[in-house]
Amino acid sequence: MIIRKYVSNDVDNMMDVWKKSSKIAHSFLPEEHFISEEKEIRNVFLPVSDTRVAEINGKIVGFISMVDNSIGGLFIDPAHQRKGIGTALVNVFLDKFDALEVEVFEKNMQGRKFYEKTGFVIKDTSIEESTKEVSLNLLLKTKL
Repeated sequence: MIIRKYVSNDVDNMMDVWKKSSKIAHSFLPEEHFISEEKEIRNVFLPVSDTRVAEINGKIVGFISMVDNSIGGLFIDPAHQRKGIGTALVNVFLDKFDALEVEVFEKNMQGRKFYEKTGFVIKDTSIEESTKEVSLNLLLKTKL
């Protein structure tokens, strides 16, 4: 596996990974959410984030997007989950910040388990505006 900065030609493959992963982790959200979210990711979020992709044999199998010290998105192709790819992507940013933050839906048990295993703890909760779902704001202190 290699991890590298994303380039614009990667976006369609990244969106395929996002759709597969997100529809499983966020099965409680309506289809309309995914349509509007994809447009926002492509046009608003990716241009301002520091994004890395994980590739196996030239195929993108996951990606992480950071805005400052916040994980805006971490998505792994379901066929490649639980193989250390998510951890490897998070590890790219561990030494760059004193702490990492991420928001995860309370109902996203898969994401919650991953972040808990990685060492994140609940900082606080909020209601995500567009979905009205409870969101957990998680924190990982990377330096003491």
